[in-house]
Amino acid sequence: MQMDSSETPSGSFRGRGRSSQFGAQEPIRTIPPDLVSKVGQGGTAVRLYSNYFSMMTPNDTIVHGYHVTFDPIVESPKIRRGLLFSHRDVFDSTYIFDGGADLKALKEIPEPLTLFATTQHTNQNIEITIKYTGPISWGHPEMMRLYNTQMRRNLRHIGMTQIGSDFYNASEKKSIPDYRVEVWPGILTAINEHDGGIMAVVSCCHKIIRKDSALDILKRLWQQDRQNFQNNSRSELSGSIVMSHYNKKTYQIDDVIFQRNPVTYRFDKQGTSISLKDYYKDQYKIDVKDDNQPLLLVKPTDRQRRGGIEQDIVLIPELCVLTGITEAMKNDMSFRRELDRHVRLDPVRRLQEMQKNIAKIMSNDQVKSEMERWGIALDPRPAEITGRVLPPEQIFMADETNGIPYQQQSGSFDSSIRSQRLIAPVALEYWVIVAPMREKGTIEQYLDSLVNVARPLGIKIGPPKFFWLENDRTSTYIENFRKIPSGAKMVHVVVPNNNKDRYSAIKHYFCCEQPCPSQVLTLRVLNKKQLTIATKLVLQMSIKMGAQAWTVHIPAQNTMFVGYNTCKDTSKKGRTVGAFVCSTNARSTSWFSQVSYHKTFEEMSSNFTANFKSGLKAWNRENGRFPERIIIYRDGVSEGQIGFIYKTELKQILDLLGEHEDLKEAGIAFTIVNKRVNARFFLRPGPRDPVKNPTAGTVIDSVVTRKERYDFYLISQSVRFGTVNPTMYNIIKDTTRWKPIHHQLLAYKLCHLYYNWTGTISVPAPCHYAYKLAFLIGNCIHQEPNHALANQLYFL
Repeated sequence: MQMDSSETPSGSFRGRGRSSQFGAQEPIRTIPPDLVSKVGQGGTAVRLYSNYFSMMTPNDTIVHGYHVTFDPIVESPKIRRGLLFSHRDVFDSTYIFDGGADLKALKEIPEPLTLFATTQHTNQNIEITIKYTGPISWGHPEMMRLYNTQMRRNLRHIGMTQIGSDFYNASEKKSIPDYRVEVWPGILTAINEHDGGIMAVVSCCHKIIRKDSALDILKRLWQQDRQNFQNNSRSELSGSIVMSHYNKKTYQIDDVIFQRNPVTYRFDKQGTSISLKDYYKDQYKIDVKDDNQPLLLVKPTDRQRRGGIEQDIVLIPELCVLTGITEAMKNDMSFRRELDRHVRLDPVRRLQEMQKNIAKIMSNDQVKSEMERWGIALDPRPAEITGRVLPPEQIFMADETNGIPYQQQSGSFDSSIRSQRLIAPVALEYWVIVAPMREKGTIEQYLDSLVNVARPLGIKIGPPKFFWLENDRTSTYIENFRKIPSGAKMVHVVVPNNNKDRYSAIKHYFCCEQPCPSQVLTLRVLNKKQLTIATKLVLQMSIKMGAQAWTVHIPAQNTMFVGYNTCKDTSKKGRTVGAFVCSTNARSTSWFSQVSYHKTFEEMSSNFTANFKSGLKAWNRENGRFPERIIIYRDGVSEGQIGFIYKTELKQILDLLGEHEDLKEAGIAFTIVNKRVNARFFLRPGPRDPVKNPTAGTVIDSVVTRKERYDFYLISQSVRFGTVNPTMYNIIKDTTRWKPIHHQLLAYKLCHLYYNWTGTISVPAPCHYAYKLAFLIGNCIHQEPNHALANQLYFL
């Protein structure tokens, strides 16, 4: 790959100024103007601890903002902080500098100020220009940046190391030597204005650092297969997250550059051509040892592009260590058990760690001195909140007049429905089993188990047509697939192991070349408890063929539920899959899906609208009319994308509805669903009882919710290990005229309708269906599936 000589290397500060899109701006207010209160009614009140801590701030102090530049450009934030620190008296030692270009102080210096300082490791003279940008009132959103910057300073003061955007304690890292892995415990903090005031969320996090550098991986691949070295290197490293040990930043690798090395790759640095090797010597005092190693390419993220950063980043493999775990580690149960000991903290341990970290921060003399100068303080006690536990649901199957209760605490209704007939079962007839010949006896015994468990569910199983394979090569499977009669309704494929390439080839064939629902089963799973596995599989196969399994009581009739999610395609660089799923009947037991690819947010929003139009047609075909209400659950949206979704995607949806006479008056609720949140909640049954996870169905809609949003947290699932994660629902548009409790109850009800799990899940079913579809396409199939499958849940 040819690289332009003007591109900047890893860690370059060039062009990193914050745009208004990601700097301080007025938050979007999503609370409907006629809504009296976003706090819902009903349910059973419970007292909860949270991982939020109240901040006390003054309201009558003026803070002054400044923009800082360095000439020559200084790449390292640590060095920039040191250079400014040498002139701390200019601001009476009371200032906050974010390490980039933003500085805030209590002292006003209206005229531009030029200072000079010398770097310690190169003795280079640096000119520092400080320009006044104006006063900032304490109520301004820009002040949130000050609070967050001060909190990051606090974490540095107690000896924590910044990796990416979070801070970790290297002195308490745990080693898993057999796998050459270290687990670093850390703290994630964020300060925002909430309904309970300005609050800091403090969460435990962990960073998995592997002891292998990217160069170690490349050397291993070279030794294993020199002929396919380049392809194997790209396959192994592309998509991996690495950490540069010189500045502790993390990057996702997009490609490996084999045409250049640290000596031959040169770029322009302030009018002078410099090699990458010399750059690291000059900036970081690092001697690169291997002059012939290839380089790693990092493309700007979508967020960076929207912020005006277009330049690629180039890294040296020798200076980068791998983070995260490999597929082999994921499948190694011994490793997973060892890792879980360190990262899956139960509520008691998590609360203890959180309180220990807060106490460590608040007892540090330097932290206390700085926060006193600003007049801010942090309450050391976690905020207490009143939550509500929604009433338990009943599951309805063939007998729709009598609901089936289950234990809400467990979040599972598996045992309650095993002997119940499905609402609309589909017979397993005209189906095929493709399996290795050597497993014939096991397969025949397994088939008997399928027949036994299918009968109570109302599923009739006919004799399958067998295709016995002499070997397990992918080509052998495909050859036999081509012999399957075109009228087959289900193809059940047994494979010896989790070979991703073979699995992808199987799914691609039956999703694109010969559309037919397929079920892949490994021998490892087959050899487990056969009755349990058989129950799950016969249910899953029947549903993929169009069966309607169970439902819950949803009072809102003639309402269509929509889920949308995205996933980057692992084989198509720069391309992202958008998956759309919607219900097509009043009971939400049948579903329509559609997939489209996009490069940009504009394409994504247009595709979503086009898919939405197809979904409305599917609903109309099934019901003979359009829905009266449309509830959209939009997943996969980061905090920085909410503004774009609100101004662009939502507008396109509303414009589409306005074009159709039968849809102009339709009520719509557009909800952003986020399960990757920092909030955690702890239930304490009594004053002397240890904390534990809240019950499934717990809603939190006050104190820690955002002041400008129509939002709530819902804990809809139960976990056996660790601390349960809540899901946040942010309703950015609502014309349904429903009360808050109606939205909360509906979200919880829909968490019961994911047919691949006999229990509640963390997000509404349409949301998770969209995720499963996007993941399958982006990771295995890599193209839009055949439209013949659009009305089947083939992607489960």
